[in-house]
Amino acid sequence: FVARGWNQLAIIQDRVVEPVSETFYLEARKAGIAILADVDISSPSTTLTEHMATLSACGARIVLTFVSSTEQSTAMFTAAAAAGLGTVDGYQWVGTEQAMATLDVYAIANFERDFEGIMFLSAAYGIDDLAIKWQSEAIADWALYENRGGNDPMVVKQRGINFDQLNPWVRSK
Repeated sequence: FVARGWNQLAIIQDRVVEPVSETFYLEARKAGIAILADVDISSPSTTLTEHMATLSACGARIVLTFVSSTEQSTAMFTAAAAAGLGTVDGYQWVGTEQAMATLDVYAIANFERDFEGIMFLSAAYGIDDLAIKWQSEAIADWALYENRGGNDPMVVKQRGINFDQLNPWVRSK
């Protein structure tokens, strides 16, 4: 995070199901990373709209998300897009591998537009620049494939991508 200049973060999490570990907070402080907002979406007394307002007001442009259900993920990203907190609006969203596994991109209107460039911390993330580049391009190619109704011969077929193996998301279609 620090190498990318990401020294101010906002966190959105479900403290009941997938709480952020104390080690994460400790290591963030050691690295000089300030957590400007720490939103718990498991709280029934606060709406997602109010949570998004908190994220918007805190000033962080990097949002680290720890969610673990498709319903939560769908509601969170839908609310974020409605609040103008998508990557298209200048925010960088970073999700855990669990957040990626529960994400149903078909249930979120305009996900590929509003969250283009979203990142997920998976087993491949951070291994080296090539692994990160491949992960980013594979997700972009998948969005291209879905939006154009077929393979883009200049981008997808050259890599021999098998979309059944590539797509890690839950499908609702």
